[in-house]
Amino acid sequence: MKNRLGMSMVLIRPGVFLMGSPTSSDPDDKPVHSVRIRNSFYMGTHEVTQQQYAKVMGVNPSKNEGTKLPVENITWDEATDFCRRLSKEDHATYRL
Repeated sequence: MKNRLGMSMVLIRPGVFLMGSPTSSDPDDKPVHSVRIRNSFYMGTHEVTQQQYAKVMGVNPSKNEGTKLPVENITWDEATDFCRRLSKEDHATYRL
């Protein structure tokens, strides 16, 4: 599935999978554990491009410019604002 910006989405169906790291030196990694997805949802297959971000937000804050490159140099709040604005424009729900 693609939205109006050409963002490809893949359907994630309910199910159970293992998540985590069996061995890691990264303190942010969690041990392997079972996760259950209860409801289907769509997930983007690629990063949001600078062109897609600029169409919604009106600016491209990226340092390494290229319309097909992933947008970068944005905060969590700016990413959630992008999702909020895209949701309003597409009459759909986008979130991080």
